[in-house]
Amino acid sequence: MTDITASIEKLDAMLSPSFHSHERLKAIAECVDAEALPALKAAQARIKALEEVVGKCQTQFAWYASNHKAKGTPDGDSKAVTNQEFADLCAATLTGEG
Repeated sequence: MTDITASIEKLDAMLSPSFHSHERLKAIAECVDAEALPALKAAQARIKALEEVVGKCQTQFAWYASNHKAKGTPDGDSKAVTNQEFADLCAATLTGEG
């Protein structure tokens, strides 16, 4: 059962029988579910793709941070900090903490 169907069933229980038809509410719920499902699946695929991209960005920024830090120069250290901040931002975004 989807959230929409469950919500309509709760509404159905609250309303008086003379106000609506239970079958009509079920038909509405099925139509809404049928229309929403493709958009939901597309959104889920888009989220997965974005997570993959952010993961790759995290790896790349961490690599830049490591390489700049290895230079052992003030400029390299500064760049390492900036790149590590971006790597950390990507990681936080992927875990829902960003």
